[in-house]
Amino acid sequence: MSIMNQAFNNLSDLTQSQLLIWTGQQLSPNVPLYNSVFTFELSGEINISHFQTAFQILIDKSDSMRTVFESIDDIPQTKLLDSISYKVELLDFSKEKLPNEHFKIWLNERMKKSFELSKPLFDSVLINMPDNKFIWYFNQHHLICDASGVAVQYKAFTRIYSRLAEGATTTDIKIPLFQNYAEYEKTNRLNLKNSSTKAYWDEKLKSVPNNLKLYGNSVEQNTTLSKRISFPLGKQRTEKLLEIAREKDFRLLNSQLTLFNIFASILSVYLSRISNEQNNLTFGTPVHNRITPDFKETPGLFIEFFPFVSEVKNEDTFVSLFKRVSTKTYEFLRNAQPGASTPKLNRAFNVVLNYINTDFPDFNGIPCEAVWRHPDHSDSGHHLRLHVYNDNYDCIKLYFDLNLAVFSEKMFDTVPNHFLKLLDTFIENPNQLIGQASLISEAEFQQIVIDFNR
Repeated sequence: MSIMNQAFNNLSDLTQSQLLIWTGQQLSPNVPLYNSVFTFELSGEINISHFQTAFQILIDKSDSMRTVFESIDDIPQTKLLDSISYKVELLDFSKEKLPNEHFKIWLNERMKKSFELSKPLFDSVLINMPDNKFIWYFNQHHLICDASGVAVQYKAFTRIYSRLAEGATTTDIKIPLFQNYAEYEKTNRLNLKNSSTKAYWDEKLKSVPNNLKLYGNSVEQNTTLSKRISFPLGKQRTEKLLEIAREKDFRLLNSQLTLFNIFASILSVYLSRISNEQNNLTFGTPVHNRITPDFKETPGLFIEFFPFVSEVKNEDTFVSLFKRVSTKTYEFLRNAQPGASTPKLNRAFNVVLNYINTDFPDFNGIPCEAVWRHPDHSDSGHHLRLHVYNDNYDCIKLYFDLNLAVFSEKMFDTVPNHFLKLLDTFIENPNQLIGQASLISEAEFQQIVIDFNR
């Protein structure tokens, strides 16, 4: 029996998501494909002593931050450290001739630093910049966090720092334990063994279409190398999307569910166009699993990926496609339960849609700009990842992660531009036939295929 099969037979105490991440890291050792890097630009004075003390308290209160991973008889296991003595590193770039350029060079090297899984899986640095600004660099291995969890950590850290600044106690600040979720997930996983949910995903795998050939390209040799292209939609586009999300043809239980289904619909059309008019297609999307008030306030890795099977019909309008996608989403969510993901399900797609709804408010009254960084590596099986980052401000941001085994440099602008053409067509008239939406001519498509295969 393979190591992975043994682990999935409950010899490991990792969650399903942790097992998948752990396995991916074993397949690509010393590659930072799971580094989750955020920088926070703080426009104001920071009390360094309070900052360092607050971060130590955050570690003390967060069991996920004190979790490391070790192999026992080749089976991965978690190990919770009783304590970690840690002091946030301090750097001063304020006197550099070109401080911003100096920071970029430093960042590019630092965020690619690999973690040793048996040691603390985070890296925290506070950098002094000119004009009374600081940049907080915070990197964690994906094994102990996801994007929503980073926001939870940030808000807890802010509360702790504020208490210290006020001279107040922090003893009453509680951070729920990730271990509580891990135990819940394991129990739910065991209950799913003979459930209708397992039967649903087993049946779904039988009908999942083959992985998509994006722009006609076949991958001959996998790589973890990827390029992130960032594209803020801007205030005007964002406002128009929010207006459409409130219309009766689109309004669902909440605006976030509506926006997810809008982007899932547009991505479906886009993938259909760039995969030679393939009408049945699959992309992966995560479920956040923060289903209780305590889980919503718990740092850690909660998300699990499942395949989302979509169908695009020639006679569809954007509205009719949205309604069909929405129906599939409700079915998807009923079955995407904690602990239900498997390696087979995660191999069923090579495109990912990741809708992230989170925010990073002011830091103790100091304006904060959070930036999610990319370490130029990602899962080799993910050829295209579209992250829709909605931080509850006035501008939705799109991040396209393009695998370099699939996309050459000349495609770095083409991919977001093609997607945005469809998005703007949708915004202009959601009732129009999707076949009338301009994206790419047949001649352009064939030229791209030729360029890819040279």
